[in-house]
Amino acid sequence: MTKTNIIAAALLAAMAAVSCGHTSGDGHDHGPAEEKTEKDAHAGHDHDGFIEMTPDQIRVGGIVTSIIADSTFSETVTASGRVVAPEGSQGVVSAKVSGIVSFTIPSLAVGTPVKAGQTLFTISAKGLEQSSGRLETATASLEQAERNLKRAEELVKDNLVTRTEYEQAKADYARALAESKGSAVRAAAGSLAASSPVSGFVTALSVKPGQFVQQGEQLATVSQNRRLMLRVALSESQASSLASVSDAVITVPSLGDRTFRLSDYGMRVVSSPASTASSTHYVPVFLEFDNPGLLRDGNVAQVTLRGDSRQGVASVPKEALIEEMGVYYLFTAVKKHPGMFERIPVAIGASDGERVEILNGLAPGAEVVVRGVGSVRRAENSGALPPGHTH
Repeated sequence: MTKTNIIAAALLAAMAAVSCGHTSGDGHDHGPAEEKTEKDAHAGHDHDGFIEMTPDQIRVGGIVTSIIADSTFSETVTASGRVVAPEGSQGVVSAKVSGIVSFTIPSLAVGTPVKAGQTLFTISAKGLEQSSGRLETATASLEQAERNLKRAEELVKDNLVTRTEYEQAKADYARALAESKGSAVRAAAGSLAASSPVSGFVTALSVKPGQFVQQGEQLATVSQNRRLMLRVALSESQASSLASVSDAVITVPSLGDRTFRLSDYGMRVVSSPASTASSTHYVPVFLEFDNPGLLRDGNVAQVTLRGDSRQGVASVPKEALIEEMGVYYLFTAVKKHPGMFERIPVAIGASDGERVEILNGLAPGAEVVVRGVGSVRRAENSGALPPGHTH
C-alpha cells in the first residue's frame, strides 16, 4: 500500500468513529431514552452522598418532611415513677367466704361507676367438697370453746385461774364462733353477696367469673373519684435542674409502653422539687391527675418531667433521629432537587419526651424527614451500584 493510501484509510476510520457518537466505557452506547431508563432503575441509589428516590417510593414509604424552625423548648428530666391512689380515697371488695365468684354486673370492668352498697359479686359454696365436714368440726370446736369459757368465768371469781388465762378463753371462743358462722355460710345452698364499700369507679379487678376465691381474697378496688397520684423520685442533681414542673409525659410498660401527657388529664402539681425537703438522696415529686381509665394503683412508669421553657431552640421529633455507634444523624431534603435526601450528623441536647434538642449540625430552615425515616434508610442501604457501572 502506498503512503497516500495509508493516510486515506486512517482518515476514513476516524470519520467512522465520530459518526458512531459517544461510546461508554462499558462497551455499549447510551442514547437519551436508555439513560433515562437506567436513571429510573437506579432510583434510591446513593449518588455523590445523596439518596435519590422516586415519587412512588416516597409515597409508599410514608415519607413526610418538615421545615425546622426555632421554637419554645422545655427543660426536662427523666426518672421512674409509680401511680398511687390518694390516701383514703379507695375501698377494697373482699370475699367473706371461699367459693365460686359470679359477677352481678355483666359489663363490670375497670372504669365502671358503682355506688356504695351495690352488689358487685356473689360467692357460692354450693357443691364444694368438705363444706359439711368443716361445719361439723367448727361446731364441735365452738361447743368446746364455750364450755372452757364458762369454766374460766367461774374460776376467775375465786382467783383459781389467772386473768391472762381467762382472756385467752374469751379469745378462743370468739375465734371459734367466727369460724362456725363462716362454715355455716359455706355449707349453705345459697350465695353470699360482696358489695362496694364506697361510691366511685372500679380501678382494679382481680378475678374473673367462675373463678374460685379464698375467704379474704381481694376481688376489686373502688376509688371514690377518678383522680390518681404520680410519685416521682428525683436525684439531687435532677431536682436542682428542675425548679418547677409544667407538664409530665409518662410511659407505662405494663400497657404496652403506652404514653400519656398528664396535662391532657387535668394535672395539678401537689409538690415540686423546690417545695419538697428530703433527708435522703432523692426528692419526691407528687402530681395529681384524672385517670384516663387504664391506669391503676401500683402502675410503674417512665416519667419525663417538663420544667422551665427556653426560647429559640431547634428541635426535631425523636423518631426523626438515627443513632449509630453513639453518633446521631438526620435525613434532610436537598433543596432544588426534589426526591433527593442527604444524611447529616448532628449533636443533640435535652429531650422533652417527644422532641429532641439539636445543638449543632442543622442549618437554619432545613427540611428534615420526620416520618418514614426507615424508608429513606432502606433506600440508602440499597445504593450500592452493580459492578462495572460508572456514573
